[in-house]
Amino acid sequence: MESLVDDGSRTIQRQVDVDTYTTGFFDVDRTVETIVKYGYRRIALQMPDEMLSDSSSVVHQIQERVPDAIVFVLGDTSYGSCCVDEVNANHHNADFIVHYGQSCLSRTTALPMLLVFGRKEWNDLSKCAALVNANKEESLVILRDVGYEYKIDSFVKLLAELGFRNVYVPPLDESYYDPKEEDVALPSSSIILGHRMELTDFDNCVYIGSPKNQIAQINLKLCRTRIMILDPSTCTIQNAERSIISKRFLKMQQAKDASVFGILVGTMGVQGYEKVIAHLKSIIANAGRKSYTFLMGKLNPQKLANFPIVDAYVLVACEQNSLIDSKEFFQPIVTPWEIEIAFGQREWSEHYSCSFADLSIDKPLPQHDHDLPHFSTTSGTYLNPTTSKRADAGDRHITIQYASVAGDALSTMSFRGLEPNKGDKEPAKAISGQVGIASALYSLDDSKKQTPR
Repeated sequence: MESLVDDGSRTIQRQVDVDTYTTGFFDVDRTVETIVKYGYRRIALQMPDEMLSDSSSVVHQIQERVPDAIVFVLGDTSYGSCCVDEVNANHHNADFIVHYGQSCLSRTTALPMLLVFGRKEWNDLSKCAALVNANKEESLVILRDVGYEYKIDSFVKLLAELGFRNVYVPPLDESYYDPKEEDVALPSSSIILGHRMELTDFDNCVYIGSPKNQIAQINLKLCRTRIMILDPSTCTIQNAERSIISKRFLKMQQAKDASVFGILVGTMGVQGYEKVIAHLKSIIANAGRKSYTFLMGKLNPQKLANFPIVDAYVLVACEQNSLIDSKEFFQPIVTPWEIEIAFGQREWSEHYSCSFADLSIDKPLPQHDHDLPHFSTTSGTYLNPTTSKRADAGDRHITIQYASVAGDALSTMSFRGLEPNKGDKEPAKAISGQVGIASALYSLDDSKKQTPR
């Protein structure tokens, strides 16, 4: 019979189990080694919401082995949890960031970083390998969610045993990066979501991960390759849909017809984001359109619905968060690459990229005739490129209605701000108002709440 008295041994054992788990999953050994090697003293640990429950154990282990360091946790991120949150880290004067979990592998601007991917559960490798249905003589490239990187070598060996002879596994970007150190960068066209690809012409591709993550980017990059999605969590495989290409083309056409653009700042940590914003402003202004810049953190339809004046948005974000395909948004949200296509900076082709390095930032802007209307493929009518007023095509003549974009938008608004109406009324003294909630206001002179008005 077990003793009714608890001597604390079970609690101690449970703590030992937790510490053992966090040491392996969160790669504490490599983290401590990096901190000691470079002499960092203020370390920010950035964790997604699902990992915050283990944060105290990770901090305790690091602090115990590096007692001179100050270790703290960054909770809610300014933007997507896949990006390194330099803004939040700078608020706490951090000199080093350790990022945990899902990562877009984007490079930081100022602070050195270490990426710890963690280890997602993947038990039945043999069954997953047997699901790969492809010609064993054709080329096969393996892309993966970073959480499955720790088992990718074993998976490739199983494929070789099944007879696959032409398997290519592109390496991931280095998990440690310091912006102050010189970096020999590959052309961005050879990098797909952190996978360093020497070639992009393959017969088949297997993406290991959830169907919802990153597959749109791979579809656009490997447009000629048959893509299969292998989900280790359910041990299932399926072919990727190709509808993303036609959807992006439609959104690009909708942006081409827009008069007022909103530039959404979706990152402040990825290298080159400032140049991309300036580049977008130049392209939009050169095309005779109006642009506003919005800094609003994480996006949702409710935030963007507050700006009905905006016809289309362009999102400046990391590659993993660049493609917004939600039907809940009222206006189309396009990428900088699609803006360049819409306004003649480049042609639509099989090559598609969401990388900042692929944009034509240093190239001269094309010449636009702002008086010349264009045919809209989405509305089936002629639109003036600077006013979005429909042009009337008569007998061999086109009549264009000139207008101010900002003025037209303001004239349609029911609320235009406070109107002073100077000279219409005599000055009056201020009077006491009311307090309380909207449904139960009462006078300041009344000590008791009155009947709601």
